[in-house]
Amino acid sequence: MRSPEALLPEELMIVEDWVKRQIGVQALRAQSDPPTGVSGHNYVQLVGGGDGVSRPHVDSSTLCNYAGVLYLHPYPPTKHSGTSFFRLKLPEGRLGGNICPAPYQSLSDVPGFGRQSDLTMWEEEI
Repeated sequence: MRSPEALLPEELMIVEDWVKRQIGVQALRAQSDPPTGVSGHNYVQLVGGGDGVSRPHVDSSTLCNYAGVLYLHPYPPTKHSGTSFFRLKLPEGRLGGNICPAPYQSLSDVPGFGRQSDLTMWEEEI
């Protein structure tokens, strides 16, 4: 379940102020909804212990400069809960980051790349 505008402005300010201090920036740019989707800014996603599956992706470089995950429960429901970070295996064999390689801005721009990507294209890093 995803919910937009999850935090009230004063709640969001507390989180954003902490993030700015951690990454050393003066301001965060809240993205607007793109023509082909929705912004992920100030969303809450509720995932139960049995709901989660691996969904590797890269963040669109046209939509965001930073991405993050905030966990609000100190005791996860299962030992397998949480987030793993994956790196995209590039055609020449080296590992990319969590950005789409040029000339593409998002994986949805890559011809033939479907929503359900082949998980062997990714290597778990953390």
